[in-house]
This record gives sequence, C-alpha cells and structure tokens, in this order.
Amino acid sequence: MGKLLQLAEKRRVELNTLFKKIVPNVYFQPPENIKMKYPCIRYEFSNLDILHADNEKWLSTGVKYKVILITASPNPKAFDDIMSFKYCSFDRAIFSNGLYNYHFNLYF
Repeated sequence: MGKLLQLAEKRRVELNTLFKKIVPNVYFQPPENIKMKYPCIRYEFSNLDILHADNEKWLSTGVKYKVILITASPNPKAFDDIMSFKYCSFDRAIFSNGLYNYHFNLYF
C-alpha cells in the first residue's frame, strides 16, 4: 500500500472513532448483504484531492467521503454533530422506507 493510502487509512480510522461517538452503528463501505442497525452512519471513500503545480503533484488536501446519516427521526441531534466537522457540507435529504437519509460531503 502506498504512503498516501496508508495515511488516508490512518485518518479514516480516526474518523470512524469520531463517528462512533455520534451514533453507535457506523459502517464503512458496507457490502450489499449487510443488515444495518439504525440509527447509523454509512460512509465511503469518494475522492483524494491533490493540488498540482508546475505539472507535478504539490499537496494532498485531504480525503473526501460521502457520508449518510440514516435515522427514523426527522430532526436528529446527529445531524448537527456531523455538520460540526470543519470541512463538512450538507448535500441532500431523502425519505425512503420510513427512514431519513441525510447526505453529506466531508473532507477529513
């Protein structure tokens, strides 16, 4: 595994720990056959942002994650907890199968 991916994985483990302080059930890129328990946070690797200068890689600005908070509550406290991350933005909300799915983009 490359150095950049090793660093990204170390940070992902930190992020996972922080998510578990928000809700007890946290899933990173879960397979389709897993039965999730709610409320939960489901997140996945989305992008690795790298700035370029003089046609070379210059700086890694962080890993982008797609984060979904899944809950039965229309107004969960966990929403504010996730939004408190410095580089987090809210994307959209979807109501499906009796559950609220709040989508975020997070750089960590």
